[in-house]
Amino acid sequence: MTVTQKYVRSLGTKRFIELGRELGLLKRGVSTARYFERQFFRDVDLDGRSVLEVGAGNGLASVWAALHGAKTVVALEPTADGATGRPLAHFRRLVQRADAADVISIVEKPVQDLPEGQCFDVVVLRHSVNHLDEPMCIELGRSPRARAAYLGIFRHLFALTAPGGVVVIADCSSRSFWSDIGLTNPFATTIEWHKHQTPELWGDLLRSVGYVEPQIEWMYHPLLPKWPFGLRSLAYFHSNLFRLKMRRPS
Repeated sequence: MTVTQKYVRSLGTKRFIELGRELGLLKRGVSTARYFERQFFRDVDLDGRSVLEVGAGNGLASVWAALHGAKTVVALEPTADGATGRPLAHFRRLVQRADAADVISIVEKPVQDLPEGQCFDVVVLRHSVNHLDEPMCIELGRSPRARAAYLGIFRHLFALTAPGGVVVIADCSSRSFWSDIGLTNPFATTIEWHKHQTPELWGDLLRSVGYVEPQIEWMYHPLLPKWPFGLRSLAYFHSNLFRLKMRRPS
């Protein structure tokens, strides 16, 4: 990374924190910024890239991408499929305050309804992969019908990914220490573990449609050093969050 690129990134991070605090979207602005910088987008080149975010929610990842050099961002948020209007309203305010309306397009539809023809260099699914077809996600691993349903979605996603582009998924895995002993996880009290799957299963499905080079990392607390919180064994006792990154061959 050049000195200029580092400077642009530092300015983008500073502006991201300012906006989040200003609009009340980041209760812990610094830790959220560290999460994106050190973990989720750590080795993802956004400069001049086209980005697709599937399940954008309040839009933090899309705005981060825009502030860090993305050329275009398409943010899918299917409000008609159960999302509340409040996060989307916050997202629109955030886009306006970031002066990113010329970069970010908010599209209120699921990825399944996005027409092929566009190709994106970076495809992002942050805590949304299990919501692409939640009933089928629950059955994955034991139902051929569920596997076929997700393969269909991922083939469409593959067609939307530019040759040489990457897909980045962050989610929690299907189990934690607390769920296995029948207790509520104190670090993730609202997670319904049976509605999630392992990164290995997602990687297998993505490989089946053409993505390659799966890289699995276990998330750690953004205010602490990476080691040893990148270990799967310790993530199991926390919220068991992972990041899976794969590439479409050139």
